[in-house]
Amino acid sequence: MEGWYEKHLKHFNREMAKSEALPKGLQVGKIFQIHVADGYAFYEIVRINKKTVRIKWRRDLCLDEYQYYGWGEGCSVDKSLIEPLII
Repeated sequence: MEGWYEKHLKHFNREMAKSEALPKGLQVGKIFQIHVADGYAFYEIVRINKKTVRIKWRRDLCLDEYQYYGWGEGCSVDKSLIEPLII
C-alpha cells in the first residue's frame, strides 16, 4: 500500500520532470527552489515580463510549507534574482 510520503514523492518527481523538460533559462512553467530555514521553498514561473517574472508558490511540493520571506504565495521579482536559481 502506498503511503502519503510515496504519493508526495511521485507527484514531486512528476512536476520536477515537467519543469526539467522545458528549455534552459527562464521559462513559464519552470520550477525552482530557494533555501529557507532548514529546507526549501518551491516556486514556479507563471509569467515573464521585460524586467520581471511573476512567480507562484508551489505548496504541493513543500512538505513543510515553507515560503520565502517577502515572496509569500507569489509576486513579481526582478529577473536577475531568479536567473541564478534556474537550473
